[in-house]
Amino acid sequence: MSGILSHAGLENLDYQRLIADVNIDYKLSAAAGEFSIHIGYWLQDVEDFQLDLSFTDVSAPGDIALGVLPKLSRGELRYQMASDYTRGMVNYCAKQAGKTPSVFLDSRLSMSDHQFAQEFGFVPGRGIRSALDKIIRQSAEVEIEIVPGGSFDLLKLKRFPPRQWAQLMGVEMSVGGRQVRDLSFTLPKGASLGIAPIHDGQSASTSGRVPPVKPRFIETEMDRLADYIGRDIRIYTTVPGKPKRGLLNGVKYRAIEVEQRIHGGKMTIRIPFDKVNKVEVLRYK
Repeated sequence: MSGILSHAGLENLDYQRLIADVNIDYKLSAAAGEFSIHIGYWLQDVEDFQLDLSFTDVSAPGDIALGVLPKLSRGELRYQMASDYTRGMVNYCAKQAGKTPSVFLDSRLSMSDHQFAQEFGFVPGRGIRSALDKIIRQSAEVEIEIVPGGSFDLLKLKRFPPRQWAQLMGVEMSVGGRQVRDLSFTLPKGASLGIAPIHDGQSASTSGRVPPVKPRFIETEMDRLADYIGRDIRIYTTVPGKPKRGLLNGVKYRAIEVEQRIHGGKMTIRIPFDKVNKVEVLRYK
């Protein structure tokens, strides 16, 4: 958010003490060729950032030098700013700009495409613009999930316009528990983010597009859950709100056991069958 708010240092917001927790965890299974890493940090009353990445086709270290790279099989990012911190940044930046907080924020979030391109190097679509608004005004939590198809190749992105990249990479984003359906963006003329896109006018048929096959969350019957131990699941309970998410650890004693990551650590929760409305498993149909 530092670009939107012209980053205010903590010293400008009267923070006298900073309490932080940084965690890094990784797992390597050389036999299976799999690698996962967790990176996160938490700053009290400031922000919380957690990133999990999983890779397959992990080869010997020397192979990487030969161009044999592992494949990203899954990624998940969670980020949220504390409301007091967000408010303080907005107030400070507004004062520096000689505007009221409301006027300042409106002007930053309604920048023209040209201004966005100059400051950020890309032009967000309506969905991303709306997401930025909620992240800053409501201190809404951001969740980004990436589940590329098995045949996904980063270099293939150059065949498609940027507005299709999120779909091709299997990216899903939610802000404040609500899915952001429009993740499109465009690049200024001549820009490429290191990958040369085709023109938007070029059709998918002429670009040789092959829709990637990727897993997705599919509603699954309770009596079939035992077939998906170790998979990512979403459990919608009788309590209104966001679904419970995590790895399916087991199904026993008429309850679902789910492993969740909390600030870099792990905990297992049990959800009785009679408290479950619906379960979705990340799988191929």
